[in-house]
Amino acid sequence: MSGDLCIRATPLTDCKKGRPNLTHYQSKHSYILEIKYLPKKDFETKAAQQWQEAVTQIEGYASAPRVEALRQGTELHKIVMQFCGWELARMEDLWWK
Repeated sequence: MSGDLCIRATPLTDCKKGRPNLTHYQSKHSYILEIKYLPKKDFETKAAQQWQEAVTQIEGYASAPRVEALRQGTELHKIVMQFCGWELARMEDLWWK
């Protein structure tokens, strides 16, 4: 399966309850996505604070023992995406932080 990509989304509530519905594929990478949205009218005044909250939130998810067990030694990418209306305003992979 080298080079193939399959994304399986599991609701966070299921992960927190310890019962994710996951199918495992051979991969060297795992991903957590944190997606944030602000209406255009609020973006300039609230974007920086929302971004910091998203980074704190994704770091908390990534440090959970259950996530460590699920990633099975893969490199974990923590991707934060922030939308202004329908447009992607900012995206970063925090894997190195």
